[in-house]
Amino acid sequence: MQAAPAASRIRAAPLLRAVEPKKPAPRAHDQERGGCFSAVPKALALLAAFPGRGRSLALRAGENVRDADKDAVAEARWQLDRRFVGIALPAFAQLLTEPLATVVDTACCGRLGVAALGGMGVAVSAQYSLTKTFNDPLLRVTVSLVATTSPEDRREAVSAVVLLALLLGFVQVATFGVATGIAIQGMGVDPTSSMFGPAVAYLRFRALGAPFGSMLLALTGICRGLGDARTPMVASALATAVNVFLDPLLIFALGWGCAGAAVATVAAQFAGVICISWKLRALFSASRAPRWASVSAALRRFVTTAGVMIVSNWGKVFCFTFLARHAAQQGAIVSAAYSLTFQLGFATSQVAESLATSTQVLLAQALRDDGSFAPLSTSRSARQVVLRGLQAGLMLSAALGLATFVAKDNVLRFLTTSGQVQALAGAVMPWVLVAQAVKAMAYPTNGALMGALDWLCSAYILWIASFLGQALCRFSGGGSDPRGALVSLWVGLIGFFGTQLILGLLRIFSARGRWKVLGLQN
Repeated sequence: MQAAPAASRIRAAPLLRAVEPKKPAPRAHDQERGGCFSAVPKALALLAAFPGRGRSLALRAGENVRDADKDAVAEARWQLDRRFVGIALPAFAQLLTEPLATVVDTACCGRLGVAALGGMGVAVSAQYSLTKTFNDPLLRVTVSLVATTSPEDRREAVSAVVLLALLLGFVQVATFGVATGIAIQGMGVDPTSSMFGPAVAYLRFRALGAPFGSMLLALTGICRGLGDARTPMVASALATAVNVFLDPLLIFALGWGCAGAAVATVAAQFAGVICISWKLRALFSASRAPRWASVSAALRRFVTTAGVMIVSNWGKVFCFTFLARHAAQQGAIVSAAYSLTFQLGFATSQVAESLATSTQVLLAQALRDDGSFAPLSTSRSARQVVLRGLQAGLMLSAALGLATFVAKDNVLRFLTTSGQVQALAGAVMPWVLVAQAVKAMAYPTNGALMGALDWLCSAYILWIASFLGQALCRFSGGGSDPRGALVSLWVGLIGFFGTQLILGLLRIFSARGRWKVLGLQN
C-alpha cells in the first residue's frame, strides 16, 4: 500500500486541532488542588439537585461514624477484659498452689488424731492473729512502693522493704517463740488439754521461721511491683513441692508430729526466698551502697500508707481469733471439725484473691484518667472493671461450691480418719459452701475499694463486719450440741463476709467520695 500524499496529511492536521484545541499545561500546584477539591463542586451540585439523596447520604455517613465508634468501644472493652484476665491468671495460679501445702498439713496431722488436728488448728489461728496483721499490708503496700519508685531510687525502696520484713519477722519470733504457751492458753486451750502439746510444738517452730515467711511476702511484692508475676508463681510452686515432700517424711518417718508439719512449712518458705532472691540478685549486687536517707524516707512512706490497712486488718484478726477461741472452748471434736472445715473452705476460696488483685490494679489505672482505656471514659471503664470482678467472683464461687459439694465426702475421708470429725464436718458443709460463695464475691468488692484508694471506708466496713460476725456467732450458739456450736461459728463467718459484700457494694454505688467521680450509680 502506498503512503498518503503529504498534502493530504497537512490538510488533516488543522481539522484535528479544530476539534481539540490545544490547552496550556497545568501547573503542579493546580494538579494538587484539583485532586483535592475537584469533587467538592460536583458533590454540592449533586446535593442541591437531589436533596432527598443528599440527606440519605449524610445519614449513612453518620451511621458509618457511629458504627466505627461502636467498634472502637467494643475493642476497648475486649482489651480491658484481656488485661483483667492477664493480671488474674498468674495470681490465680500462685494462689492455687499455695493452699495445697495447707491441705497436706491438715491431712497429715488429721491422721495423728483429733488432738493433733485440733491443736494445729489453734496454733495456726494464733499465728494468723499476728502475721495477718502485718504481712498483708507488707505485701500490698510493697507492690505500690516499688512500682511508683523511680529506677534511681529503686534500690533504696527494696532495701527498706527487706529491712521491714526482717523486723516484722523477728517481732513474731520474740512474741511467739518465747511466749508460745501463753499464746496457746490465750486461745482458750488449757495446759491439761490434749491439744496443748501439739499446739505449742507447731507454733514454736512456725514462730522460729517467721522471718522467712515475712521475707517471702516482701520479695513477692517486689516482683509484682517490678511487673514480674511469673517469678512468684514459680517460687510458690517450688515451696509447695518442698512442703508436700517433707510433710510425710518429718511427721511420720521421723516421728516429729505437728512439729514436723511446722518445720516442713518453714523449709518451704526458705526455698521460696532463695528462688526469688536469685531472680532479684541484680538489684542487690549493684556497686553503690544504698543511700540511708532515701531508705528512711521509703520506710516512712510505707508506714504512712500501711497504717490504715494495719488497723483494718485488726478487725479481721479480731473476728477470726474470737471464732477460733470459741471453737477451742467447745472441746477437741468441735475444734478439729472447725479447723478442718475452715482450712477446706478458705483454702479453696482463697484463689478469689486473684480477682481482687485484678480489680484493684485496673481500677487504679482507670482513676489515673490517662487514656489507658480510650475511647472508654473513666466512669465506663471503672464500671466494667467492678462488674467484671463481681461477675468473675460469682462464677468462681459457683464453681468452687459445686466442686466442694461433689467431692466433700472423699475430701473429708482424706483429711481425717476420725469418724466423729467426719460426721460433724459433713453436717455443716452447706454452711461452709455458703460462706465460701460469699467470700469469693467479697474479694473483688474489697479490691475495688482498695483500687479507688478508699482505705478509710474499707477499714470502717471491716470493723463493722467483725463485730456483726461475732454477734451472730454468740447469739446463734447451739449450747452443748456440737453441731449447733459448729453451725454458730459458720453463721458468724457468713455474717462477716456478707457484711463486707453488702456494705462494699453500697459504698461503690453510693456516688459519694471517690465514687462520685466515677458515676457508678448509673
